[in-house]
Amino acid sequence: MSEHRTTTAVVLAAGAGRRLSPLTNRRPKPMVPVANRPLLEYVIEAVSDAGVEEVVLVVGYERERIQTHFGDGGDWDVSIRYVTQGKRLGTAHAVLQAEAHVDSPFLVLNGDRVVDSRIVADVRDALADGDEAAAMAVRRSGRPRSYGVVTVRDGRVETIVEKPGRDIESELINAGVYAFSPAVFDAIRETDPAADGEYQLPATVERLIDDGGVRAVRHDGVWHDVSYLWDLLDVTDAVIDREGGAIDGNVAPGGAVDERSVLASTASVGRNAVVASGTTVGANAYVGPNATVERSV
Repeated sequence: MSEHRTTTAVVLAAGAGRRLSPLTNRRPKPMVPVANRPLLEYVIEAVSDAGVEEVVLVVGYERERIQTHFGDGGDWDVSIRYVTQGKRLGTAHAVLQAEAHVDSPFLVLNGDRVVDSRIVADVRDALADGDEAAAMAVRRSGRPRSYGVVTVRDGRVETIVEKPGRDIESELINAGVYAFSPAVFDAIRETDPAADGEYQLPATVERLIDDGGVRAVRHDGVWHDVSYLWDLLDVTDAVIDREGGAIDGNVAPGGAVDERSVLASTASVGRNAVVASGTTVGANAYVGPNATVERSV
């Protein structure tokens, strides 16, 4: 692969996130708030901090919410273009929608995972420095069977199996950060659909393993997946640990808000109420007098 350092990231943000209902009844999953900011903001910040200059956002469900919030990307020091995935036919199909906007090596990230900018930069650099067809981030997980399990040999991905049975012993998972050359679009078109008719990116990666190889980039930095409502508690804790709390709302006399909490500017805390550590109080919310709220969003 050439020494060209990609400055483009394709971010997948078309999903509805049904498992996060009712939070996603009227918003796309990447716009679910974490510490009073959309998940997708953390992704855009990560790619920007890694030196990415152009972002192609693949949108779909409730796409206006995303486009209105992010605009042209100037507030995050990136240039954003939008493409629409009309029918949600899988992650590989989503990447294919960006083909017209990509003519050099590029990154692919999920729009609903909080990741470290170092992961983004390391995957980008691995593709540029190696001779493989692709590079992808892998990391250890305590529950690998909930994800795509990856086996690695000599720095390359050997197998990738989505939600495998108990016969897979690897603790490494697909972290959902990839770098590809534009040749991946042909590989996507050659990818067979899954049983549900969708075209998934891990299946395309399987093709590339035998056609040029896939570099495995091991990383144990910040990485948080939000699949279920309770995952929001863990990712909120992690964000507060990294960025600190923010107490911007009104706190009545006798009220107390822990410094490891986030209080929106239009939120209020009543007399003698307590907002404990790890709590997010959103816009226009009110914590009544004498109430106690802890580790809640």
